[in-house]
Amino acid sequence: MKRSLVLGVIAATFAIAQSTPVAFEVASVKPAPTGAVTGSMDGGPLPPGPFNRGNHDPGRITWTNIRLIRAIQIAYDIPVDRISAPDWVRSSGYNIVAIIPSGRP
Repeated sequence: MKRSLVLGVIAATFAIAQSTPVAFEVASVKPAPTGAVTGSMDGGPLPPGPFNRGNHDPGRITWTNIRLIRAIQIAYDIPVDRISAPDWVRSSGYNIVAIIPSGRP
Protein backbone atom coordinates (compact mmCIF):
# COMPACT_ATOMS: atom_id res chain seq x y z
CA MET A 1 0.00 0.00 0.00
CA LYS A 2 2.76 2.42 0.99
CA ARG A 3 4.70 1.70 -2.23
CA SER A 4 1.63 2.46 -4.37
CA LEU A 5 1.07 5.67 -2.46
CA VAL A 6 4.73 6.68 -2.93
CA LEU A 7 4.59 6.11 -6.69
CA GLY A 8 1.29 7.97 -6.88
CA VAL A 9 2.68 10.93 -4.93
CA ILE A 10 5.71 11.20 -7.22
CA ALA A 11 3.72 10.88 -10.45
CA ALA A 12 1.11 13.38 -9.29
CA THR A 13 3.78 15.79 -8.09
CA PHE A 14 5.52 15.90 -11.44
CA ALA A 15 2.28 15.92 -13.42
CA ILE A 16 0.79 18.84 -11.51
CA ALA A 17 4.03 20.82 -11.52
CA GLN A 18 4.37 20.60 -15.30
CA SER A 19 2.17 22.48 -17.75
CA THR A 20 1.69 19.32 -19.81
CA PRO A 21 1.12 15.84 -18.39
CA VAL A 22 4.24 13.90 -17.53
CA ALA A 23 4.67 10.32 -18.65
CA PHE A 24 7.57 8.03 -17.94
CA GLU A 25 8.62 5.14 -20.16
CA VAL A 26 9.82 3.27 -17.09
CA ALA A 27 9.77 4.26 -13.42
CA SER A 28 11.07 2.47 -10.35
CA VAL A 29 10.55 3.62 -6.78
CA LYS A 30 12.12 1.48 -4.06
CA PRO A 31 12.90 2.10 -0.41
CA ALA A 32 16.55 3.02 0.08
CA PRO A 33 18.60 0.53 2.07
CA THR A 34 18.46 1.05 5.82
CA GLY A 35 21.47 3.00 7.01
CA ALA A 36 22.03 4.89 3.74
CA VAL A 37 23.48 8.22 4.83
CA THR A 38 23.65 10.53 1.84
CA GLY A 39 21.53 10.99 -1.22
CA SER A 40 22.15 12.11 -4.78
CA MET A 41 19.93 13.54 -7.46
CA ASP A 42 21.17 13.06 -11.02
CA GLY A 43 19.42 13.85 -14.29
CA GLY A 44 15.89 14.90 -14.96
CA PRO A 45 14.55 18.40 -14.39
CA LEU A 46 17.48 19.61 -12.30
CA PRO A 47 20.21 21.51 -14.12
CA PRO A 48 23.78 20.29 -13.62
CA GLY A 49 25.01 21.64 -10.30
CA PRO A 50 25.61 20.75 -6.65
CA PHE A 51 22.79 18.19 -6.48
CA ASN A 52 23.42 16.88 -9.98
CA ARG A 53 27.11 16.03 -10.00
CA GLY A 54 27.07 12.88 -12.11
CA ASN A 55 26.60 12.61 -15.84
CA HIS A 56 23.58 14.84 -16.34
CA ASP A 57 20.99 13.14 -18.51
CA PRO A 58 17.74 15.13 -18.81
CA GLY A 59 16.04 11.98 -20.15
CA ARG A 60 16.71 9.91 -17.04
CA ILE A 61 16.13 10.59 -13.36
CA THR A 62 18.39 8.71 -10.96
CA TRP A 63 17.75 9.84 -7.40
CA THR A 64 19.30 7.82 -4.58
CA ASN A 65 18.16 7.89 -0.94
CA ILE A 66 15.91 10.90 -1.52
CA ARG A 67 13.15 11.95 0.83
CA LEU A 68 9.82 12.38 -0.92
CA ILE A 69 9.51 15.81 0.66
CA ARG A 70 12.52 16.85 -1.48
CA ALA A 71 10.87 15.57 -4.68
CA ILE A 72 7.74 17.56 -3.85
CA GLN A 73 9.83 20.63 -3.07
CA ILE A 74 11.58 20.44 -6.45
CA ALA A 75 8.39 19.79 -8.40
CA TYR A 76 6.57 22.77 -6.91
CA ASP A 77 9.60 24.99 -6.21
CA ILE A 78 8.41 25.78 -2.69
CA PRO A 79 10.13 25.72 0.72
CA VAL A 80 9.91 22.47 2.67
CA ASP A 81 8.29 24.24 5.62
CA ARG A 82 5.24 25.02 3.44
CA ILE A 83 4.57 21.33 2.70
CA SER A 84 2.17 19.44 4.94
CA ALA A 85 2.79 15.70 4.81
CA PRO A 86 2.96 12.59 7.01
CA ASP A 87 6.22 12.03 8.91
CA TRP A 88 7.33 9.16 6.67
CA VAL A 89 7.43 11.54 3.65
CA ARG A 90 10.11 13.50 5.52
CA SER A 91 12.04 10.59 7.02
CA SER A 92 11.98 7.60 4.65
CA GLY A 93 14.54 7.52 1.84
CA TYR A 94 13.72 6.19 -1.64
CA ASN A 95 15.69 5.31 -4.74
CA ILE A 96 13.91 6.65 -7.80
CA VAL A 97 14.84 5.82 -11.39
CA ALA A 98 12.68 7.02 -14.27
CA ILE A 99 13.19 7.31 -18.01
CA ILE A 100 11.47 10.25 -19.67
CA PRO A 101 10.23 9.59 -23.23
CA SER A 102 12.29 11.16 -26.01
CA GLY A 103 10.93 14.37 -27.48
CA ARG A 104 9.80 15.57 -24.07
CA PRO A 105 10.89 19.17 -23.28
